[in-house]
Amino acid sequence: MKVIDCSPLTDRATTSSPLASAVDRIRMGREWAKDMEAQEGVVFLLGQALDNQFTMLRNVKLEGLDVPIPLVLLGPTGVRILYPSATRGVFRAKGEVWEKLDERAQLFKQVKPNPIARVALMAKAVSAFLAARGFTLPQLEPVLIFPDPGTHVEQVRPVVRIVLVDGLDRFASGILQGRTVIDQDEIQKVIATLNSSAEVEGGTVEGLRQTDAFSFVDDRNAGKRKE
Repeated sequence: MKVIDCSPLTDRATTSSPLASAVDRIRMGREWAKDMEAQEGVVFLLGQALDNQFTMLRNVKLEGLDVPIPLVLLGPTGVRILYPSATRGVFRAKGEVWEKLDERAQLFKQVKPNPIARVALMAKAVSAFLAARGFTLPQLEPVLIFPDPGTHVEQVRPVVRIVLVDGLDRFASGILQGRTVIDQDEIQKVIATLNSSAEVEGGTVEGLRQTDAFSFVDDRNAGKRKE
């Protein structure tokens, strides 16, 4: 699997600064640093399973979005938006609702942030961004990944795919065995569009610089069911 870091070079050059890290934590939220560690683990594990037909874009920034898209996995079997979360605990994913087990009351209660709503919105944002630029791709799959073995999620028909650490191998196998829906030429065009200039293992991928803004809707109300 090829890995492309879409973070701006200036960002990568300053991430080692304690001040820059502190600013990032404030801007992105307290869990951001932990989620970045989770992202590292997911990239490593999927990199062991997927071949070079697949490309992982990391931290894709679309103009108009406050936060980067953590991972975009592209390959012949489709495009997937991956959101690795370092959250620990016992949760329930029911449709669009995200709940955590209150151990004292032994009841599930809705909590924020809602990662289901967040990854679903990210997938819609990327899909709309690409559609506006002429791409007619199969539906992008939003995937919520929990690589920490201390996390358990009870699933009741969630609106996004949820993968726990013990299911990562099966997830990768399913990707490899899926039917081909995109050819390599189209994949390369999507990569170039999502990333104008990125550092790659052994080279640089250059593409189109986009100037249109895309508004990313706040996820605070996205987890609520429509009446």
